Amino acid sequence: MEASQRDRVLPKGWQESKDLALATAGDSTGFHLLVAEASTGYQWRTLATLSEPGMDTDQWIGNACLTGSGKRVMAVYAPRHFTNRPQLFARGAFAAIIDVDSGAVTKLKDQVTLAYFNPGCGADGTVALTQGADEEHPTSRLLRVETGGGKVTDSVVIPGQITSAVPYRDGFVAARGNALVSLSTTGKMKSLAVAASVPFDVHVDAQGGVAFAEQATGDVTVRYHAEGKTRMLAKGPLGALSVRSGSDGRVFLLGETDEVRSLPGKTSLLPGPAAGQISSDGKLVVKSAARSGLRQGLRGDPRDTRIPGVGKDSGGPEAIDVAAEVPATEANLNFEVSPAARQAPEIRTGSVLNPRLAAIAKSRAKKTVGAAEKPAATSASGAALAAESPIDDGYTCAVPRNDPNLQVYQPHWRQVEWAVDQLVQKRLQVTRSNWKSLKLTNWSPQAEFPAYDLEGKGRVPTNIMLGILAQESNLWQAQRRVAEGELGNPLVGNYYGVDIYDDDPSNDWAIDFSKADCGYGISQQTDHMRKAGSERPGETAWPADKQKAVALDYVTNIAAGLRTLTEKWNQIWIDTGGAMKANDGNAAKLENWYYAIWAYNSGWHPEKEANGTDANGDPNNGAWGLGWTNNPSNSYWKPGRHPFLDGNTYADAATPQYWPYQEKVLGWAAWPITKTYWDPAQGKTVEQAGYNAAWWNHNDYRSAVVPVIQKANLFAVDVNAFCTADNNCQPGTTNYESPATSTAGTCLRADFKCWWHMPKTWKSDCTTQCGNEGTIRYSDDKWRSTEREDPQDYWYPCQTPGLPSGAKIVDDVPSTVPAFRGGCDNSGWTNSGTFSLEFGRDSAGRVPAKADFQQLGNGFGGHEWFGYARNASHNGAVMRVIGTWTLNQQINGPAQVFVHLPDHYGYTRQARYDVHTAQGIRSRVISQRPVKANAGQQANRWVSLGVFAFSGTPKVSLSTLNGEGVGDESVVFDAVAFFPTTCP
Repeated sequence: MEASQRDRVLPKGWQESKDLALATAGDSTGFHLLVAEASTGYQWRTLATLSEPGMDTDQWIGNACLTGSGKRVMAVYAPRHFTNRPQLFARGAFAAIIDVDSGAVTKLKDQVTLAYFNPGCGADGTVALTQGADEEHPTSRLLRVETGGGKVTDSVVIPGQITSAVPYRDGFVAARGNALVSLSTTGKMKSLAVAASVPFDVHVDAQGGVAFAEQATGDVTVRYHAEGKTRMLAKGPLGALSVRSGSDGRVFLLGETDEVRSLPGKTSLLPGPAAGQISSDGKLVVKSAARSGLRQGLRGDPRDTRIPGVGKDSGGPEAIDVAAEVPATEANLNFEVSPAARQAPEIRTGSVLNPRLAAIAKSRAKKTVGAAEKPAATSASGAALAAESPIDDGYTCAVPRNDPNLQVYQPHWRQVEWAVDQLVQKRLQVTRSNWKSLKLTNWSPQAEFPAYDLEGKGRVPTNIMLGILAQESNLWQAQRRVAEGELGNPLVGNYYGVDIYDDDPSNDWAIDFSKADCGYGISQQTDHMRKAGSERPGETAWPADKQKAVALDYVTNIAAGLRTLTEKWNQIWIDTGGAMKANDGNAAKLENWYYAIWAYNSGWHPEKEANGTDANGDPNNGAWGLGWTNNPSNSYWKPGRHPFLDGNTYADAATPQYWPYQEKVLGWAAWPITKTYWDPAQGKTVEQAGYNAAWWNHNDYRSAVVPVIQKANLFAVDVNAFCTADNNCQPGTTNYESPATSTAGTCLRADFKCWWHMPKTWKSDCTTQCGNEGTIRYSDDKWRSTEREDPQDYWYPCQTPGLPSGAKIVDDVPSTVPAFRGGCDNSGWTNSGTFSLEFGRDSAGRVPAKADFQQLGNGFGGHEWFGYARNASHNGAVMRVIGTWTLNQQINGPAQVFVHLPDHYGYTRQARYDVHTAQGIRSRVISQRPVKANAGQQANRWVSLGVFAFSGTPKVSLSTLNGEGVGDESVVFDAVAFFPTTCP
């Protein structure tokens, strides 16, 4: 904040205060941890940015806490899509310790849960981490971490579910069903207190006492256990009161209270939003932190069919909006923080490869020794690829990455809305005929995947389908670096899982990604999308052209997703004879899709299999219906949470791990996703709603899009709405005298098959109270057969001027690869050479560098490659990519060498080109960063490296191994040109 405001806004003595605030927010570049000291007037700096190579995501997410010592931060982090997969959510996140002074990052090899309570910081420098239980792994594991030593010192395995663990004495204190329990590192468990619900917000104070919260009938009660006794501290509305911890064993009760009793010495009451995060001394409450792309978008004219612009990726981090409150003065503060502006000295350690990934890559490499001696790979289109192929050996998903003959078009969000508008009404008449020059047989997306007629009549509301697409993929068909209107690699969920993760079935604490899905594109279509010959037991692969249509064409992919959704609706209806309804079951109402959305994510277990076995061969023992993971009563979901995005709280999207899948989708249906585009007229980035908003007759009805408990203007999700004896679920179920023998959560079954199959009404007058789809933007009859045209913002000329006449061009792909992008004229020039690639390997022959390498349908000739600059300490040798351009004729004499730098994804400042000359290798280091052609726009350009003397066949090489690289700046490989000349 401005220096002139500090004395007025901050509490007296702020200049000498040791108070430290922590805020977290992620974007596509990583999970950012920001800190600010009171003595600086809370000037934010980036302590760390955490990410992992080869994991492509629109947003990194996570949780973090400041240790009781105040010296370190513990963080867990993962790609956003991990929240869509139960196993990844339960035990797939990464963990790291960050030093507050230097920003040095120590990554742990253990993978943990993304649940809201993890990590759990203690009153000193110890932290508890939780590896969660799920329906496939009904055991939990707690890890005790000494952050000063940077390692896990103890661990304990517990049957069933245990939550909200924090260090306590020499072991842990945690929630076990409705009991607060202590655990030793040998597994001995003791009940400390019984609660009205599963305890949450568990914190240990400096005296060794334990504060925790319980909830019942719309209220939160905070209780305190010390010296064998438990007493009440305070009571307040659910969602308005929480327990937080600071440094040195401080505990804070944050929010509104209806009743307060005597508080322990290190416990104090603070005003502020219950969902906020407290600074170390309680002088600041961080209300929210989110990337700027999560601001509410302008909705505009719902009939406007124009495309206003496309997203602009600078290659760097997004600005972060931080909202805070000063309890002492009740001042509200708003910050816009650039993560690149002020950074800790060791900021680069956040992108070093996690030791878990490095160790697994080496262990699995033993199975692939000799890969370097395999024949040259072929693309999925059957074309032979020269030199070392960028396509992975042994890929198992249907359409591989980095096949230049198979590029994926990235649709604009208005094109997505157009497709959904037509498909839900079954009126799409568009056919694909050699679409994007991909050489696929003609097909009709709607005919290929016709939506089922709904049991009970009606159709899918547009906002339901759009909500699913927003949650699954951010409305993307291609990877995140591909702008709307461009082409690039497919968006594939867990594509590299089988290559970089442990598949040893004896290791119960490692993710087995060979069981992960090959979810493709905008709807993350999974079924039938493994390559023929790589199917898992019970799976069948679609014909190759059908798989390609789903992976490459966004309209076909949406049609496939819509068919899956309507299938789930019908499965539930048919299996229950229409009895299992949400509210009145009218398909036109948004809330009534609650069950079908739940099933879209985790499947439907039919009644006929209740006495059979599941997909793993385990007995169901009478269970059937909707899976347990997404049940709101599951203790992994945050109690007191408001409905996702309720009241346009778009910062919720920064922490999607707090809500189950169907709650997030209905949130996106009620409050449209925000998309950003560059507006040249205004000269700035503009936020826009990604689709038309749904509507309700009253805002309170919108807030109750899911079952809620309402108190005045507060809406808290009813976590017990789907927890009854019918699905073997009961809130608070621990055997208090012997907690170790209980199932430990609200689910009474040890196998976690508390599957829901009952109707549920939370709106008695759904006609009046339930939501309705928004205005159909593309309702005119012409849109039946007319696709919304492609945006052309990045359609730069494929032939960049600036070369002297007679220059010999060597492109990065063979001339047999067409330009798939529209408006790309490649006539009038000849590819006069070859481009080859060489990838780094680890000590056992593995090639992880391909995971970090991508293609883009832009640049000279309509194609470019790019990787990421890394030095040796950031796995630069293993992740190295070397590209070499070789002329197809000799030059014996001087020639000028030019390199083509495309508009985007050449962001390194130290691109070293090695020119192979008559005198040996001569290196030239240049910046590849774009040069502005005009306001808001860059341009393709040729850059001269100089004149060199050649004797024989000229070659130029470029490597991603870079002395300053840490994996955050891209290195682009496009075209090179040689121009024979004479000596001056």
